[in-house]
Amino acid sequence: MILIALVAFAAIWLIRKFRGGSQRTQQPAYAGAGNAGGMGHGAEPILREQTPSPAPASNPVMPAAGAAAVAADAVAPQPWGVPADFDTEAFLRNAKVHFVRLQAAWDAGNLDDIREFTTPEMFAEIKMDLSERGAEVNKTDVVTLEAQLLGIESSPSQHLASVRFSGMIRERAGEAAQPFGEVWNLAKPVSGTGGWLLAGIQQES
Repeated sequence: MILIALVAFAAIWLIRKFRGGSQRTQQPAYAGAGNAGGMGHGAEPILREQTPSPAPASNPVMPAAGAAAVAADAVAPQPWGVPADFDTEAFLRNAKVHFVRLQAAWDAGNLDDIREFTTPEMFAEIKMDLSERGAEVNKTDVVTLEAQLLGIESSPSQHLASVRFSGMIRERAGEAAQPFGEVWNLAKPVSGTGGWLLAGIQQES
């Protein structure tokens, strides 16, 4: 009887020890997350392992060659056929003067000035237009004027330059200025001392 009682006592002691250890291991590792000392309701468990966020990729560095190509694309295209030693700035400045003087000569019907700045073929066309205009008074006010050299083409006998004129122009007194755009073809002989003369006008649509 004593032996049986000792065996039963040992069995009860072992069962209680086993149950106590099992309860301790079932307790969650983040049990303190909702406590007053934690992060509050709905917060993530304070002992949860945080996965590090991937480092943001740095902006790619453009190679020097690529940057130069982009810069080159942003630059306005070089006019075709223009010699390296050609003084474009002086040429366009004179072209603007010729534009204003020819416009004034057209308004006044001054054939002498028109002949001075045009080729014989162009002069004949302008003279015909003036005769068709008759006695109608024409007064043109060039409000703003811009000139752009589009290119130069050369042949054995002459150089031909294309200049685009644009800006604001007023054709009648009291009217609002209107934008305009047209391309003038200027011709100059290869030999001799002749200057640039108006050889043709192309109106932009």
